[in-house]
Amino acid sequence: MNIQYAQDMAVLEIGKRAKELGITGVAVALIRGMESKIFTPTFLVVEKPWRDPDPSRGEDDSGFNYLAVAWSKIAQMLDTLSMSGPVRGRRPKLGEFDLPGGWVSFRNDFMLLASFSGSTSQQDIKVARPGLQVLIDLLPEIIKASDVPTINHTSIWINSLMTVAVDFFGAAMGYQLENNRNPKWDTGQARFMLPPGGIGAYIQLTIETAQRPNGPGSAHHVAFATPNVMDLLGKIQSWCRSNQLLCDVSGVGGGKFMVKIPDLFYTAFEIIPV
Repeated sequence: MNIQYAQDMAVLEIGKRAKELGITGVAVALIRGMESKIFTPTFLVVEKPWRDPDPSRGEDDSGFNYLAVAWSKIAQMLDTLSMSGPVRGRRPKLGEFDLPGGWVSFRNDFMLLASFSGSTSQQDIKVARPGLQVLIDLLPEIIKASDVPTINHTSIWINSLMTVAVDFFGAAMGYQLENNRNPKWDTGQARFMLPPGGIGAYIQLTIETAQRPNGPGSAHHVAFATPNVMDLLGKIQSWCRSNQLLCDVSGVGGGKFMVKIPDLFYTAFEIIPV
């Protein structure tokens, strides 16, 4: 369960209701963390995304872009924190249409938004409401799933020239060097290779002369991102105690911790906040 799945289910529900009423148009759904500056809405076109000019509606009819209006309802709600449509005492900003048909709810530090454009204001409101309910119903599962740590990056310990390793991941694997990060220290250095398209875990290439080749340490590690760093550390330490294994935990700055379980793994684990 993730945000994308919930948004997909929401627009499909809106689309279902629109088809039942014989309405064409566009549905939009979005779950946004209150502090998030990066978010991706989901759009669903029901039959067609716009209507061409129709002379039967009058010579001034210029058509209707359902896609643009459906998204403008979401954008207005992100600004006003209320349902789309006229707000007393507020002038609409350029790009807003002040049209009803957008619903918003606030749950667990998330904004849940759903909209539809394609018919009258009353029908848009009616069609969009079930989409918001889908987001509300699925949010607890999303929050539960977010407690599972995800791989943020992996550090590969190299024993050759850094330039050669960078070239391998660039030429053979399609990764891109992050040019503005080139950390160095007394016993080594690191470079960062970004995955194709920027999606997925990145790779940290590490040179470290102070670490034994067959010993545990931070030169080769896997980083896990979690919103609950201390809770995850507690679970790891509890498991190690139960299995009578040494667990070495050290802070590495920025709320991050390096975990070493030398009797079980050569690889260390970095726990980082998300």
